[in-house]
Amino acid sequence: MNQPTLSESRVATRDERPDRSVSRRRCGRRLPPALSWLVVWTLGATSGRPTAQTVHYLTPTGWQEAASGDQTGKLAVHLEPDALGEGRTTIVVAKPAWMTLADEAPPQVTGVRVDNRTLQPHPGLMLGAFWTLPAEIRVAFSDDKNPLDPSSLRVQFDGQEEQLEWQFLPAAGPGPQKAGELRLRPRPLEPGTHELSVTVADRSPFARTLTERYRLAVNGQRVSENGQRLTLVAGGVEYVVRPDFRHFLTLGDTEQCAYPTVQFRTPFYSVRKFTNIQVVVDEPTHKVVRVEAVPAELSSDRLSRHVALQFDFELAGASKLLKVTTRLFNRSTSAGDMYCFWNAPPGAGYSVPGKDPETVESREWSRQYLDLGVLDWVFLNPMKPSLPGFGIASPQPLGESRFGGLLVYAEPKKARLPKDAAQELTFAIVPANSVEEVAEARRQFERATKPHKDGGAATTLPT
Repeated sequence: MNQPTLSESRVATRDERPDRSVSRRRCGRRLPPALSWLVVWTLGATSGRPTAQTVHYLTPTGWQEAASGDQTGKLAVHLEPDALGEGRTTIVVAKPAWMTLADEAPPQVTGVRVDNRTLQPHPGLMLGAFWTLPAEIRVAFSDDKNPLDPSSLRVQFDGQEEQLEWQFLPAAGPGPQKAGELRLRPRPLEPGTHELSVTVADRSPFARTLTERYRLAVNGQRVSENGQRLTLVAGGVEYVVRPDFRHFLTLGDTEQCAYPTVQFRTPFYSVRKFTNIQVVVDEPTHKVVRVEAVPAELSSDRLSRHVALQFDFELAGASKLLKVTTRLFNRSTSAGDMYCFWNAPPGAGYSVPGKDPETVESREWSRQYLDLGVLDWVFLNPMKPSLPGFGIASPQPLGESRFGGLLVYAEPKKARLPKDAAQELTFAIVPANSVEEVAEARRQFERATKPHKDGGAATTLPT
């Protein structure tokens, strides 16, 4: 049998399967190799005539079958110029029986499973927050019109394909399959939020392609190489701690923040340098990370020799809540008045428990110092529409700053402490969109924490 050959240049192919041996062309313009049944160059025969081929081409109104004929061993395709969109077209030679030419839609995700959990698929789906990574993630695909192309599948974590163990299983049945399932085992990931990207195309003429991106979080802590940045992940929420005055504790790298200020005798100080970071409670789903710091005067960069700070950051279970314990130490040679407080910058007002049980009272900022007393919780409205609000709970007094924002005070506000004594302040913070979310985070945290001895770090939520 006479076999067609190239009369000009070459044919770009993806593999050697018979139905994928010809690449593609647009009149007057070469396109990158993609699906193998599209013509790039004219087909010729070594001798005699080529075997009969069906030819389809794309017009502005849809796909049409072209008139064709043999001319000295070549396949000639006759197209009317008026039928071409902008003077060019796409040609399909020998269309397989399974192919649907008119296919504008890419494959779709029909199911997502993380170990034994079934999730409703949607773009940007959060797969979960894990202390231990799942053993397997499954993503099921299907296409209404054309088979899936397994060779097009790409799987990445954070833009990297290395160290991924995965397989693609087509649905059972004869012939090219329009459905299949990706099964992958995540590689080890450090604490933080990560992106899983999955790409698959169908075998339509234009290789309609779907890319889905999902998120997953690994709970825990990580410390930068210079020891001046601590990242904590609780319930999938990323907190960043760094010696940067007003950006001491932030929600990720956003402007949503809270920060401590201390006073020793007369000067006020802010945190300017970390001297040590260590894990003092290291259980599988419960961590307490201790940060030791040196403050500097607000009016200068001069580090203090008289004041030392210690912070315990506690995270546990599935809760997004972060518990913070602050200790202010007197390192001078004599007693002195000491004062520690935290400030959480404001959004558009805040809410507190109402006078009647199960009620909520909304308030505007007064722009003056105002004691609120001890409250079960305070909900701060978001600083920006794109950010969540903050829930704050503390056993110590709360108040408004004249600059706007919530203050959490140490009690008593100014304590005269002897050398090496410490004043302690404790509160819990959680990003939330409602008071109900704050309450749920508290419940999750209380279920997950356990009594332990760690040199003074509290283990129960402030009440």
